[in-house]
Amino acid sequence: MAELITCNSGNSSEPHLHFHIQARPVLFGSARALPVSFVAYAADGRRVGRGTPVQGQFIQWEVDNAG
Repeated sequence: MAELITCNSGNSSEPHLHFHIQARPVLFGSARALPVSFVAYAADGRRVGRGTPVQGQFIQWEVDNAG
């Protein structure tokens, strides 16, 4: 099951996402958060093939111009 909603706290200058990935469908209690990684993006102007962005990095989507 997946759910996507939009909102704005009124304290953001850029579009952004908040998400949480977990191993079990129960939101609270014994749910264990899972790591997430992204492919083909740029972090602070440097290309990243696969990785996990860290707080404070400026992230851009890498577009494949060949296709």
